[in-house]
Amino acid sequence: MPATSEAGARTRAFARVIGPYLVIVPAIIAMRAPNTGTILTAFFENEALVWLTGGLLWFVGLLIIAHHQYWSSLSAVLISLFGWFLALRGLTPTSPAARVTIHPPLSRST
Repeated sequence: MPATSEAGARTRAFARVIGPYLVIVPAIIAMRAPNTGTILTAFFENEALVWLTGGLLWFVGLLIIAHHQYWSSLSAVLISLFGWFLALRGLTPTSPAARVTIHPPLSRST
């Protein structure tokens, strides 16, 4: 099924946003590689920050899914799959099953 001009324009618009993101963010992560362990430890210790980040990923994923329902070309499929990946990845830390603690809770001295 050939893509309509609207589908092609929407796919290009999403690609113009997602493409630079997928180039710039990994580059920044690579430059900050020596501090990654410290940063991730601090991030995952703050449960509210993890939950809010998951909620934001879920929202952006749903936004892509809702506004990009095209599967007519390789680029359209990749953008749609990226939206589904973000939605599922964002739903993971916000689900009740994600309440499993990795570290024992800190004891408070009275």
